[in-house]
Amino acid sequence: MAADDGLTIDPFHGEVVKLTRPAAEASLHDGRRPALYKPTGFELEKTRNRVEAGRDIDSDMGSETGDRAFWVTFIRVNPMKRPGAHKVESADWGDPDNPLMGPHGPSFIGRVVRDPVSAKVKLVYDGHNRYDFHAVDLWSRGVVEGTVEKLKKDKYIFKPVPMLYRTWMYHESYRSHRSHTTTSDDTGVIRQILSKECIDADISAGRWSPLVPLLPAAFCCALTCDELSVGTAVLLAWLIQKAGKSLNKPERYKELRLWMLLPRLAWMAFLIFRAFSWLPEAAVLNIVGLAGTLLFCCLDFLYGDRESANKYRLNCSYEVVKVLPNRVFLCRRVGAADLENLFGSRGTVHQNITGIGSWGRDMTLIAELMGCIFELRPFGAKDWEVLMNQNPGTDNARLHYWGMDCYDPVIPTWIDLNRKERVEAA
Repeated sequence: MAADDGLTIDPFHGEVVKLTRPAAEASLHDGRRPALYKPTGFELEKTRNRVEAGRDIDSDMGSETGDRAFWVTFIRVNPMKRPGAHKVESADWGDPDNPLMGPHGPSFIGRVVRDPVSAKVKLVYDGHNRYDFHAVDLWSRGVVEGTVEKLKKDKYIFKPVPMLYRTWMYHESYRSHRSHTTTSDDTGVIRQILSKECIDADISAGRWSPLVPLLPAAFCCALTCDELSVGTAVLLAWLIQKAGKSLNKPERYKELRLWMLLPRLAWMAFLIFRAFSWLPEAAVLNIVGLAGTLLFCCLDFLYGDRESANKYRLNCSYEVVKVLPNRVFLCRRVGAADLENLFGSRGTVHQNITGIGSWGRDMTLIAELMGCIFELRPFGAKDWEVLMNQNPGTDNARLHYWGMDCYDPVIPTWIDLNRKERVEAA
């Protein structure tokens, strides 16, 4: 029960306490005025920054926690070299009935082709590939496993990026049985393929055939009901198809658009010239057909010839600087100076692997695996994030890798490898 003088009894402690009225009920007689505190702009900005910083820290901690919790196991695809053996024999694979099996293991050599119309490089193989892999390891070991946080620090594991056009050139060289000037370390063919200029970036760069837009253009041309225009369209399509098939070679595939430029321009001019004869009496469908034909022709020049000219600067070749064991090559790229500006960084390879203290933007690690050419890039943060997102609801992933056996506990770095090679050569 409260007294008149504002005193009351505390029910928990049994003491008499004095009640104080809130600021909103205080009067001028009490010496207090009702006031609402308003923080300054500086205090609001400081509070906002503190909240955002805390949110970022929580996000980073969540990412780091996920890296520590997510477990990745890489299972080796190819067998390890036997102790004392110089190389892996075909019998070590234990799969003699596989049609991919060759004298040095499975190989897709001779099975990669380039489509002359879409310009896409394809692997022609109907069987099941038992040797698919997601990573390449330069260290000699039977299994690679650990958390994502641990594997991020592993400098010997790489992401294989297929170099499609160079692989096609390699297989065309095999099919044509050309003679190459081989060196003592048996890398002459690869050196010659890497010295050729082509675009290694995964873009179209206008390399597809002009036949792609010409087919819908010819269909629209049929709506004009002009026999001469339709006949020349069919003739031009046949000519481009024959030329594309004939020029579908590593030395000449870039010439298709240049050779077909004048026939395409002549056909457009003839189409417009013929339109003047029937346009005054044309129906709506005829006009729509003419507009569609000219539209597809313009798209061909815009996304084909123009794109091919703009992306020509991405052509490059490679100079082999060092040769690692088991057909791994340390190369210097010549050309394509804007590659990193357009597609981002390709990562930095550790000096223990390359023997180079400063890894330049033009340096590249290339390997030949199963008759195909790959660029080896260090796994980035986005690559591990994609890997974890591909396995939702689980905290582990089971993948495969290809072991190159370039380094081991006896030869852990390039310096040790170079010292061993000089001793053996002496």
